Amino acid sequence: MRFPFIFTIFAPKYSKVKSAVEQLTRRSSVQEGDKGFSELAVLVMNKFIKMSKEERKKAQKLGIKIRKIEMLKNLITLKERSAEIKTGTTLKLKTTLNNGQTIEGNAFDLTSLIEEKYLRSPLFKWGSFIFWIGIILSITNIIISIFLIKPISTN
Repeated sequence: MRFPFIFTIFAPKYSKVKSAVEQLTRRSSVQEGDKGFSELAVLVMNKFIKMSKEERKKAQKLGIKIRKIEMLKNLITLKERSAEIKTGTTLKLKTTLNNGQTIEGNAFDLTSLIEEKYLRSPLFKWGSFIFWIGIILSITNIIISIFLIKPISTN
């Protein structure tokens, strides 16, 4: 990252979750209260814990949430999807819920999921916002020049 302060301004959740992942690989666990934990927990809960939508809604209503994420293994794997072969890092995660239940699962290519959810999407929104502001300013300029500015006669 060349200018990390730009990410903290335009994609603050990305900066937080990135530090949580760094801590996960360094210390093998992150838990409630750690920087970026809540963002990482949302991603793990939605993508890697095998629950139906109804079960997920029920868990949210009951207040069940992730309390701790541990990395059991960090493996380089090859994953074949149709005709392409993807290589990436598979994290074997152990997730502890606040009701004491533990769930183990594999997270393949966590980095691309983080970038999609917390980096590309916010940056796209900011880019779209700036683009439409430019369009509005251009149209406003055209309208002002047509209706308010009268041509100067040379007689």
